[in-house]
Amino acid sequence: MQRLRIVSLGDVTLAGSASVQVNVKSGRIMDFRLALPEGVSLLNLTAPSLRTYKINEEEGERFVDIEFTQEMEGQFRLDLTYERILGDADAQV
Repeated sequence: MQRLRIVSLGDVTLAGSASVQVNVKSGRIMDFRLALPEGVSLLNLTAPSLRTYKINEEEGERFVDIEFTQEMEGQFRLDLTYERILGDADAQV
């Protein structure tokens, strides 16, 4: 899995986009799970054959659970846009 990130800083937000290159070397998958960093809100997610995605929380961690309309194999890419609201206490990002 390869990742590419682009981030921009505003007055009160950190906005970003990321591309995740997935390589299924053997078999096929119908779903996929990504972990979200703390404080990040997912704005949009696109992927080939995307059925749905949902943000779930388990044991204090947040995940994006992705379902596809068909079994996925080989290489494909997920594109995400996200933001993080910055507070006065956020000296480092």
